[in-house]
Amino acid sequence: MLISREYFWRKINGFAILFLWVVLFIPFSVRAQELIIDPSLVNFDSKSFPTYQISASDYSSFQDHNQKLPNGVFSLPKRVSISSKNVEHVQIIGDRKVIAFNIQMKDALGFALIFDNIRLGNRGILTLMSEDKSQQLGGFNASHIKSNQFMPGLFRGDNVTIFYSEPIENKDFGSFEISRIDQIFDNSALAKAQFTKPKDLLEKRDLGFNSSLFCNKNINCPSGAPYRDVQRSVMRIIEVFEEGIGFCTGALINNTKNDGTPYVLSANHCQDGLTPLYHLWRFDFNYEAPECFNPALEPALKTIYGAQLRSNHQGTDFMLVELSSKVPPSYNVFFAGWDRRNYPTPKTTAMIHHPFGDIKKISIDRNQPYIYADTIKWIGFAPTLPFTHYSTDWDEGTMQPGSSGAPLFNDFSKIIGQLHGGGADCAFSFRSFFGIFNISWNGGGTPSTGLKTWLDPMSSGKDTLIGIENPNTIGYAKIRLRIITHDSIGIPNLLVGTGSSLGVKVTYQGNGYYILDSIPLSSSITILPTRDTLAKNGITIKIVVLTQKHVLGVTNLSSSDKILAADVSNDQRLSVADVLELKKLLLDKITFFVNNASWRFDPPLVRINNIFSDVSDIVIFGTKIGDVDYTRDVNH
Repeated sequence: MLISREYFWRKINGFAILFLWVVLFIPFSVRAQELIIDPSLVNFDSKSFPTYQISASDYSSFQDHNQKLPNGVFSLPKRVSISSKNVEHVQIIGDRKVIAFNIQMKDALGFALIFDNIRLGNRGILTLMSEDKSQQLGGFNASHIKSNQFMPGLFRGDNVTIFYSEPIENKDFGSFEISRIDQIFDNSALAKAQFTKPKDLLEKRDLGFNSSLFCNKNINCPSGAPYRDVQRSVMRIIEVFEEGIGFCTGALINNTKNDGTPYVLSANHCQDGLTPLYHLWRFDFNYEAPECFNPALEPALKTIYGAQLRSNHQGTDFMLVELSSKVPPSYNVFFAGWDRRNYPTPKTTAMIHHPFGDIKKISIDRNQPYIYADTIKWIGFAPTLPFTHYSTDWDEGTMQPGSSGAPLFNDFSKIIGQLHGGGADCAFSFRSFFGIFNISWNGGGTPSTGLKTWLDPMSSGKDTLIGIENPNTIGYAKIRLRIITHDSIGIPNLLVGTGSSLGVKVTYQGNGYYILDSIPLSSSITILPTRDTLAKNGITIKIVVLTQKHVLGVTNLSSSDKILAADVSNDQRLSVADVLELKKLLLDKITFFVNNASWRFDPPLVRINNIFSDVSDIVIFGTKIGDVDYTRDVNH
């Protein structure tokens, strides 16, 4: 929870300018990414779980770490090796099997966990919770995991319980490792960094929610009224690096196809000199006060994980990334327009940002911005050439760490630049500097160093573009599932109903894999596999004998799925009636089961609500009724 070298004083015409980069520890917010409630959590007691004690580092270790970096971070990563497979005791809570363990880093102010080799099972739920249950991350299911690594978020305090559960009937239990723990330090580092002002910033110890300077204005105050659409484009970014974790601000930006490609414009210095792990970055939308005053409770937010770098350029300090998935309609976002003309000069400009990782704020400059005509000499970084940055002086609000990358809007609510650096104070207005969008357009002259290729894929030559509502309200997703027997044989040619009239396409790919395609975003779907043909498939004299021995208590069937298969009368118990019905089938006196289908599936149906992206890793187990020896032919 500190800043070290992410603040740099910059001398410009005799003024000391504060360079803003990655910022501070942000307490957990209630999240709304279609997270799952784990019913097993109701009565858990973390004191009964095993605890891994991780030693905390002192401040000097963190300071030494940061001094070796060209850019600063606010966390100190520590390599660990904690595996869910080493948790020996599996508890049964209701109809779910559960593993849980605690991690404690004594006296730490906060930490983040990075999961590795993570594989969540069918209907598995991963939840992180503090001992007093005041903080919770998750529950997460397989649809939230975009790679084999995962960083759920940040935890304040020095302990957390990791809680994972699956249905009892799952054959293979999910697994994961925790390969890294980042210890969070607070902003007391500022006082150690030989800075003497601004005093109110140095004394500001709180972080995240309600932590920014008092002169910052909430976005839903009257000052934000002209920017109601574009405020929905701005998000807070958690950036994960090999060297630690940092924060900046970014904005969804439109392109000439108007197709909702989720490009995010931010600042290059947010990741300059570090090793970004883009697949672990987290983008937090709608993190704002609903009204003008600061709320008593932290607002909810909605999150997307993962991104890919598209282009960046040091000259104007821009960075463009593309999110790993389209933005769900339920997020209610806006794709901001842009203007790459330098004239006419705006009469008013506004910056929408997340200072100190706080809820969304707005700063207003009621004077024309001007193109800065001098070289800006940044300490530790290459100088900025003249005529590449706008300069502003705020009439309302200010800027702080975490504001970096924030969009600068003209008086038509179009982006004309993004925040590079400046000063933070409520009593005195420091200059703020924004890389000019027009110069970033061509940038370094290549697709990887300019905006043109990405924001004008039509080669239209447009010099200005309007913003749009999220067009992904009519987008589509797909679901990949596997239907197999309990001995892991794929079941082909099933009738897979979707409980939907939305035109969903079902395709069999082989080895038990089915693709459900053309599912409208935000829709809900019920997956219902069925097969009720060839009841005699797999029924032999041996099958009848094995079932009869179980009923008579001579030799028990070896697994729950075989017991389910033997219950041909579908009365939830095994009796002589089941044996008699098998004999009738074997002798061709009947051709179907009287009260049962020829196949049963577990779960019998899968319900997925409010689909916002592609879904995979769903597994359904099929049981051929009557077959207690796996002799059926799955192809019939």
